[in-house]
Amino acid sequence: MLLCFVMVMSAGWTGAFAETEASPEIPEPPESDLLADVETSADWDELFANLSLSGNWAGDLVNVAKSQLGYTESIRNFKAVYAEDRNAYDLYGWNRYGAWYGEPYGEWNAMFVSFCLFYAGVSSDAVPYDSDPGRWAVTLTGRGLYHEREAYTAAPGDLIFFDRDGDGRADRMGIVSEVNRETGAVNTIEGGRSGRVDIYGYAPDTEYIMGYVSLPANPDAPVAAQPQAGDTSGQLPGQPAGETTGNTTGGAYAAPAKAEDDFVLVAGFAGNESGVTIYLEAGSGSVPPDTMWTLSPINGNQIKGLVKSAADGEVLETRALHVLLHDQFGNTVEAKKPMRFRLYPTSWNYTADHILVLQILDDNTVNIVARADDFREIATSGIRFEAKENGIYAVVNVA
Repeated sequence: MLLCFVMVMSAGWTGAFAETEASPEIPEPPESDLLADVETSADWDELFANLSLSGNWAGDLVNVAKSQLGYTESIRNFKAVYAEDRNAYDLYGWNRYGAWYGEPYGEWNAMFVSFCLFYAGVSSDAVPYDSDPGRWAVTLTGRGLYHEREAYTAAPGDLIFFDRDGDGRADRMGIVSEVNRETGAVNTIEGGRSGRVDIYGYAPDTEYIMGYVSLPANPDAPVAAQPQAGDTSGQLPGQPAGETTGNTTGGAYAAPAKAEDDFVLVAGFAGNESGVTIYLEAGSGSVPPDTMWTLSPINGNQIKGLVKSAADGEVLETRALHVLLHDQFGNTVEAKKPMRFRLYPTSWNYTADHILVLQILDDNTVNIVARADDFREIATSGIRFEAKENGIYAVVNVA
């Protein structure tokens, strides 16, 4: 949500866009309370503490989205960006979906959808998350999940993509919550419009609806939770397949673990600021309950020397994150068992021979923890490895 702040500087002004002979003075930016309305992963855990998931991804997604109706971004805590052409400040309010994603003041309609997918237990392997509708539509088209509007009948739990400026690229999105069986009209739940989460309605032939994404079936759902043919009710059939647990950390939903593989998604995202998207999975007993994860972007120039010494070729580009496990008081937590990492370089020009992932510890020890040569595989599945140490993880483009 973008708001506009204008400060009139003298009695000679009659409005924000009044013409004067001299250039207007630049107003002082408004004051933002950076602590106002801030939430943490503990708040989100509590928010979903009583939510039971059926295992039907589409129905669970609708229920999670409905639980967010009425949420409004902060008007006290914001980022002010000066717009020279209007001599005014655009204000970007703090919001929980951007904060969860790693971009607390970012445009959040896609991050709202990612947040809901995450808390609905939808695997990021099945449906990769993103913060940009246009890029996301392309990714999901490549997965065979995207459907053009003209050739598809929407169902509750679908993702809906819009092209409101007519440039052929998706620029907004939401979640289909209801479909009128007779008319085909859809109701959606969207975040970021007017700074809040709300319900909107569309005729099926609305021209700026680009298309829909149908969620795949949850392979781990009980038979009773699988959607039946023709079922577009969006309700939750069957008994709950899982619930949030006391071991849920980092704001994540922890589904019941399989005996042979108890890793669950516990944290995600550093966002576009760092150029790297990250997912972290932890197994049972890896860390104490209530452990929190802080993912911080690192300027590649700060570690240039260490990266160059470890790379086996010319370093073309470096993206890096600092990963820190800590308790609620800020004390560092050491993982007892390795965690699974999955990294996606974003907005990357894949011109290198290969990509390395370097682990840089506090004592400047540098370890190569992963290497990837198939750039198509990187784009779709990420770079995967296991590690348990706090430190910097650098993704290096090597020629």
